[in-house]
Amino acid sequence: MRPSSPRTSNQACKDNADCHLDATTAQCEPGIVPDDGFRMRFSGPTCHCGPSDHRCHLRWFDPVPCSSDNDCWLDEQPTLHAIRRPARLKGRKFRGCVDGEQVPVCKAGRCTLEGLTC
Repeated sequence: MRPSSPRTSNQACKDNADCHLDATTAQCEPGIVPDDGFRMRFSGPTCHCGPSDHRCHLRWFDPVPCSSDNDCWLDEQPTLHAIRRPARLKGRKFRGCVDGEQVPVCKAGRCTLEGLTC
């Protein structure tokens, strides 16, 4: 399923909530019923609505290995996903509901994001 080249839908989208992964075709499209296993992902196949072309794009984010929450951070571009904590942010505590509603955490040796109700 990992794309070797960019995959973009032909149909227009309004925002990320419109774009869902069709696992059988490995394509992101608006208007399809999402597979619960692919609804919200922070690594692997991820769909997002391009802000300039308003088309769904399939992106792949590799899992980020970690040993503690201090190894993890998040990036919002092109869509929210977990990343290795940048050196300039080492030692800085992520403040849930202040810095964001998704908190970077280390689970089972991989960085992921946990949602908060703020």
